[in-house]
Amino acid sequence: MATIRIRRTGSTWPVHRTWKVTHPMTRLPEELKIAPEWRGRRLDHVLVEEIGGPSRSRWQTLIRAGHVRLDDQVVRKPGMPLEGGEHVTWEWPEIPPSEDSQGQPIVDITILHSDEDLVVVNKPAGLLSHRNHAGAALAVPELVVQQLGPLPEGDEPLRPGVVHRLDRGTSGVMVLARTREAMEAMQRAFAERRVEKTYLALTLGVPRFDSEWIEAPIERDPRQPERRRIAKEGEGKPASTLLEVRERFGQVAALCAAYPKTGRTHQLRVHLASRGLPILGDRLYRPRNARTDRLPAECQRLARPALHAYELSFEHPRTGEACRFRAPWPDELERAYQALRKQFA
Repeated sequence: MATIRIRRTGSTWPVHRTWKVTHPMTRLPEELKIAPEWRGRRLDHVLVEEIGGPSRSRWQTLIRAGHVRLDDQVVRKPGMPLEGGEHVTWEWPEIPPSEDSQGQPIVDITILHSDEDLVVVNKPAGLLSHRNHAGAALAVPELVVQQLGPLPEGDEPLRPGVVHRLDRGTSGVMVLARTREAMEAMQRAFAERRVEKTYLALTLGVPRFDSEWIEAPIERDPRQPERRRIAKEGEGKPASTLLEVRERFGQVAALCAAYPKTGRTHQLRVHLASRGLPILGDRLYRPRNARTDRLPAECQRLARPALHAYELSFEHPRTGEACRFRAPWPDELERAYQALRKQFA
């Protein structure tokens, strides 16, 4: 039985990216005793630092799958704080649980803020905002529940706590409600357009003007149901976006800020594409004849739309306090942005 020794290491934040765990489990000890000095530290951090072997992501997966016990009680929260003196045991399954039952990669999610009414997260690209009827089991609410406990279901059981959504390929700030009252209040705030949203996007092509309003209704494309398109006047749903140029990269690309005043599905992707400014990495709305050969390799390799929900501002549903939350620009978009700056300096 191993005894945990204290090490002077800085604390780390949860990983912001989606990780598909593929490393095999190694032959390691299967129990340990927590020393008093580790009081207050996260369970997954201690396992990584003292036992090593698998990555922290794999340890988290093992914990969530119910293969770790604390004082002979199954624990499923990787971030559970330790008291010191506990006895931790675990078992290695024959097939390590690297994915959920639907084949979705196990991910970690960063919580930007949490109080008794709300939780604000930095959603990674590739993660669903909520479960759908197709059977996907892994989404933002499920990961929040694992860390903070139950969320209110409201009228839609597949969307516990959800008051708005981001496209699967979009990263950034997403807020969920922790009570039914907060859920209803935030849903009204979004419906009444009292929430200010700021997105950052890297576009293929450069806007003609430093800023412009895009007023164009949106409807489902009957030929491709997964797509949306600009509707004829008087048809579709009204959609409004303010677009501002933050930086131009020759005549090839631009960094833009977008402020949607409505919340239609794929609104920013459709509006920008309609102006000849498809978002980098967005295969769904990029024209077939789009010239990408002048882009640096980091931009051509993007496997997700270069669209990030950077900031949300709103009044707190209970206190009325002005709230503003920001999510940092993801690493893959930062690399693409820096490559553009270097090439077009």
